[in-house]
Amino acid sequence: MVSCNRVSHVERLGRSLRVGGIVLRESLRSFLGNNDFEMSAALATYSFFALVPLLFLVASLAAGTGSAAAWLIAGVQGLIGHLFPRIHDWMSVEFSAAIGHPLTLGGAAAVVVFIAAMSLVDSLRTAFIKIFGKDPPASLLAVQLGNVRRAAAMLLLFAMLIGAEMAFLAIGNLLRDRLLLTSLGNILVSTCVAALCMAFFYRVFLPVRLTAFKLTGVCLISAVLIILMREVFSFVLRTNPAYGEAFGSLKVLFVMIVWVYYCFLAILFGAELAVNAGKRDTLLLKRLFAGDVHRALSKGLLARFITRSNPDDIIFEEGDPGGAMYYILSGSVDIVRGGKHILTMTAGNYFGEISMLLGTPRSATTRTADEPTELIAISQENFDLILRDNAPIVLSLLKEMAGRLKDTDESLLGR
Repeated sequence: MVSCNRVSHVERLGRSLRVGGIVLRESLRSFLGNNDFEMSAALATYSFFALVPLLFLVASLAAGTGSAAAWLIAGVQGLIGHLFPRIHDWMSVEFSAAIGHPLTLGGAAAVVVFIAAMSLVDSLRTAFIKIFGKDPPASLLAVQLGNVRRAAAMLLLFAMLIGAEMAFLAIGNLLRDRLLLTSLGNILVSTCVAALCMAFFYRVFLPVRLTAFKLTGVCLISAVLIILMREVFSFVLRTNPAYGEAFGSLKVLFVMIVWVYYCFLAILFGAELAVNAGKRDTLLLKRLFAGDVHRALSKGLLARFITRSNPDDIIFEEGDPGGAMYYILSGSVDIVRGGKHILTMTAGNYFGEISMLLGTPRSATTRTADEPTELIAISQENFDLILRDNAPIVLSLLKEMAGRLKDTDESLLGR
């Protein structure tokens, strides 16, 4: 019994890993199809125009906080150290110089920061709407009000992260004693900060609501990708200290933009993972219409969708509501209308799609023939996703339906 349970657990784990591989492959495909590289470059540029005035605003605030200035400055520098690779020292110099020459624009500086943040959040919203295939709001006022809300939330998050860094510094000695390995502790803290930022981005900007489990998984994956890229980027900068020297005094800004570009690649890829994880059933079922049935069955990926019927079992009757369509994996199905046998469908055929798509009652009765039959029921939601995302499958289905209409016409003319 223990051995059987162990095999069952291994099989379930194997199926989960294979499904995860399919989701990952589809995410990479959609990442390239949506041209997320270009979108990441645009977002990195908008982030530059939003981040620079924000840092100047914080510098002017720090200059006027008196004794609290040191803590605020340390909090900003700590946040820079956790989120940016190997440019902490460079940016600290620039930030300290900005504090020595604070801006005196007051509220005008805050307005500039907010306008820049509005441009960034509008681009993020557009990117996520494209990835999730959602229609943008029709009202321009609704769009702008949403952008105001998201920009305010982004600035609030920035303030919260600085506050968290200040609190971390306040108990830094205790944490170092507990974590023992400073480098490992830094990576752990950086991963937590990155995961928190990802949770914010996805919670605020995604046009759909993910479950807590899915949101946590996507945030962790994106955070790990960012931290891994940070370490790789740090290695590149450490082994190539002249990187960006061609930009002279703008070297720090150049390195920042490049790094932010990599971060947005991870953020958008996380969104692609969220989309494909949410429609993993569709990713499996579409293989039925892509001529990949035997490969899918050999891996057991469709096992939970399969229903088995005995000979002469009724699948649905004429006049029943058409809430699903069926694909025949093995065996055969008789189509009966008005008590007369119309045709027999075999493995590889599907039926029931017309009444499902049109929302009309079933036009015929279907029952299994003289042998056990395996069927897969495909819901309208999954079928709509298959049609929306796969133009070649749509063309194949149209050809199939046109062929059936032709056969019906010929049959009627023959009679």
